[in-house]
Amino acid sequence: RHHGHQDAHETSWSVILIKIVSPEYAIWDYFILSISGLHVGIEMLNIPAVKLRDETLDVTNQKVLLKTASSSSA
Repeated sequence: RHHGHQDAHETSWSVILIKIVSPEYAIWDYFILSISGLHVGIEMLNIPAVKLRDETLDVTNQKVLLKTASSSSA
């Protein structure tokens, strides 16, 4: 655990309501999603990272753009 720069919320953790009904996804509620590139892992459910085709999640007919953890402004 790196405890150093805590200027901004550069942590790839977000809590969003995801209700995806797809043959590749399941229905989730408010859970902490660890966004790492195109992989979303649910720590709460200890579910293996799900490889997303795109950085967009269809949440109740709403497209939520997932911000990938890119430390470009280091």
